Amino acid sequence: KVEGKALTSLAFDGDDDFVELGSQSGDLRLYNSDAAISLWFRPHDGDAGDQHKRLIDKSSGGSAVGGYAILFHTDGTNGRISGYMDNAKILGDIEPTGGFVDNRFYHVLWTWDGTNHNMYLDGVLAGTASNSARPPSDTRGMRIGSWNHDTGREFDGNIRDVKIFDYAFSAEQAASIYSGTYPQTALHQYKLDEGSGTAATDLGTSSTLVNGVMTNGATYTNGTLDLNEESSTA
Repeated sequence: KVEGKALTSLAFDGDDDFVELGSQSGDLRLYNSDAAISLWFRPHDGDAGDQHKRLIDKSSGGSAVGGYAILFHTDGTNGRISGYMDNAKILGDIEPTGGFVDNRFYHVLWTWDGTNHNMYLDGVLAGTASNSARPPSDTRGMRIGSWNHDTGREFDGNIRDVKIFDYAFSAEQAASIYSGTYPQTALHQYKLDEGSGTAATDLGTSSTLVNGVMTNGATYTNGTLDLNEESSTA
């Protein structure tokens, strides 16, 4: 348990804020690869706004055509998480016991190995599907906090520490990255804690790093995180 962990995160207003990563021709596509996507998010209102907000989206159309996306659905019951890949919902309608709580940080990890897709919430397996899907070779663009090709799917809340690995995670690794003890650096990593400016720096190990640009006024907030209880931001 991490008590009162200090953090800075990027706040998205649910209107037009996002981090632009641009078109992708390198390994951020995760083309035909096993992979794991890890991030922290804090919804501001799980019952309001667009019903299909994007936490991260690399696609050329709805339902993550040409790529992959993690969605936060506002549905009147505190929200749900889904994972889409190349025009198909791979994992859907995932939520913690009792539903998501507004203004609390959650950790989500989506991983696939060519046989199964698994999604973990706060280090615990929350959904699984027998599916061999891997991302296609499409080079369309990618964003954090919105979808790539249009407006209207912007996330309302905070996102931090986006990590993308080019290998599948085990249950033990999922628990470790949630607790902050996983020792390996991701292929691509966006801490989103720069605190000022508009750069979202890629701190990963890839030979083709992809730095992002904060667009339309996403702002930084400071606060604390408790992995087992509610977080706060100021």
